[in-house]
Amino acid sequence: MIRQRAIWIALVGLVLVAGALSGPAGRAQPERKPARVMLLGVWDRVMPLIERASTESDVPYVALSGADLADSDGESLDGIQVVYVLNFEAHQATRLQELFEQAKRDNPQLKIIPLSHRDTHVPLESAGVFDSDPEVQSYWSGNGGVNLRRLFQYTAVTYLGAEGEVKPPLIIPDAGFYHPTLSGPLQDIKEYRKAVGWKVGSPVAVLLMQHSFWISEDTRVIDAETRALEDHGFNVAVIFGGA
Repeated sequence: MIRQRAIWIALVGLVLVAGALSGPAGRAQPERKPARVMLLGVWDRVMPLIERASTESDVPYVALSGADLADSDGESLDGIQVVYVLNFEAHQATRLQELFEQAKRDNPQLKIIPLSHRDTHVPLESAGVFDSDPEVQSYWSGNGGVNLRRLFQYTAVTYLGAEGEVKPPLIIPDAGFYHPTLSGPLQDIKEYRKAVGWKVGSPVAVLLMQHSFWISEDTRVIDAETRALEDHGFNVAVIFGGA
């Protein structure tokens, strides 16, 4: 009887372990689709937005640094249909050119498109490695969550054979007023005061935020400072702009 009970306990334990390994509610987790887009040298702070854009558009990607790719045998380019290039070091250009040229020989449909011009790109541009697509640069220069999602959708339809609507890049203002409670930026101080519940007679604090932090939605510090100042009775004006 004791031996039989021990066997049952062991079986139950195996079932519980198997359920834990298979994921929530006992279901096996789906495997991530193979990446068809590569992002080379993009900023770390943009990666959460890129991950969200990839998920919503169902376009899997892989992100590498210039060093990651330059120090490799190029195997990570297998199956990739589009490479978006941003940053890499000047000394990596020759090796990257070799890898891209070989990848294009293996896959003539491969597109290698700069997200924005960099001086380090010149050797690859001169060698004819890059493909031109001004629309891509328009999405990237606007940046922000909306434009990244639109870039991934544009990529899916234009280069990956998907069907769907392609929306144009959203025009992003160079400067404006930001507040964590607003759905978007405002250009007029009167509208801003009304929108945030400005208190007449209260002291005013002005916070300056770099434009790139606003478009990449990296606003946690500014948000915390704004709320802390407001808790102490301040009206807070957050202005974004600059390079």
